[in-house]
This record gives sequence, structure tokens and C-alpha cells, in this order.
Amino acid sequence: MRSQLFRKSIATAAMMVLSVLSLAQNQQERTLTVNGRTGKASVLQSNGQSYISFENLAQISGGSVSFQGNQIILTLPGTGANAAAVPGPASGSGDRPDALSRDFMSAGVESISMMREWRSSLASAVQNSFSVAGTWVSDQSGRARAANRQAAVAASTPADQNAAQLLRNEFDNLQAWSDKVVSERQNLDAELAVTAKTIKDDPQFQKIVTCSRFLGGMLVSGAFQDDPSCH
Repeated sequence: MRSQLFRKSIATAAMMVLSVLSLAQNQQERTLTVNGRTGKASVLQSNGQSYISFENLAQISGGSVSFQGNQIILTLPGTGANAAAVPGPASGSGDRPDALSRDFMSAGVESISMMREWRSSLASAVQNSFSVAGTWVSDQSGRARAANRQAAVAASTPADQNAAQLLRNEFDNLQAWSDKVVSERQNLDAELAVTAKTIKDDPQFQKIVTCSRFLGGMLVSGAFQDDPSCH
């Protein structure tokens, strides 16, 4: 009986490995253009259909994606008849003073994406009681920091610079929360450590999530706005 179960387990594992390899072989990097904006995206070919991630689509289009429970909220810039409802990005110094430049908007979306990936990975580790040891947390922090700096470099207008400050605030707040979580979990401080039960009620974490959603909407609108959650 044990040997039969062992053989079945081996067969199941082999099928999973073959499935993963098959998916990897069908996934290719392509150039995707959305509403005139072009970028690289990993495209998965399956049963004659093409698939890309929500994050890739939002990043290339200058939109945003967020996750709320079982909901996925994808926001894309307006087009066609709806384009008038979405302020356009600044193209020069003569435009509206609150308008954001295209380069900054693109870099800002990338910065938010990197911070969201870092935040989501750490929150998932907490919720599933995974280890936070090793370098993976600092590696994600480093990628987010680099993207944040790129956004700061791309800031060419006063509106860009004001928005870049909000991105820096979000990064600093996320770094402080990340450091707290890692320290508490590594020190096994049961009374203070953020857990799966407390993370949803953690005001520091919720402030970071709220700011992230606000920044995504601001970048999609093409105009600088402010919000208390990003301070």
C-alpha cells in the first residue's frame, strides 16, 4: 500500500513539473501597445488564446490594479468618448500647473507596482506564517527603492515633484512597516508581532494600502492631487 501511494505521489509530482515546463515554454516576451503606449510584457499562449498579467497591462497603459478581497479592480486611462473625463498628461511647461508629465506617470506606475509587490509578498508571508528570513524582503525593498528613484529622476514639473514626494512618503512608510514586521517576527515577540489576525486591523498597514490606491488613481487622472494617507 505504501509503495503504491509513493508511486502515485511521484507520478503526480511529475505531471505538475511537466505542466509548469509546458507553461514556461508557451510564455514569451512580446511588445505590447495599449492606447499608443508601448512596453514589454510576458505573454502566455494557451489553447489559441493569449494572456498577460493585470500588472503588465496596468503598467504599460498607465493604469493601476488593486486587490480587495475577492475583487480585482483594474483602472485604465479613458479612451474615445470617455477620454474627455480623464485629464491628459502635461506635454510642456505651458500646460495646467497640476498636470503630470508622461514620463513621470510611467515611472510612477512602475514605482507603485514595485511597492505593491513588496507589500503584498510580506503581507502574504505574515498571513500564511511563512519565514521572513533571508534576503528576499530586502531584495524587494531594493527594487522598490530603485523604481522610486527613477520616478524622482523623471519628475520634470512642479506637479511631478509634488507627486514624487508622495511616492517617497509611501516608500518610507512601507519601509518602516516592513522593518517592524521583520524585526518582530525574527525576535519572536508574540505580544507585538503582526499576525494574520491583526494585519487587516493594523492602521499602519491600512494607511499604506489606502495611499497606494490613491496614488494609482492620481497617476491615471494625469493631475496632481494630495491625500492625508500619503503623509
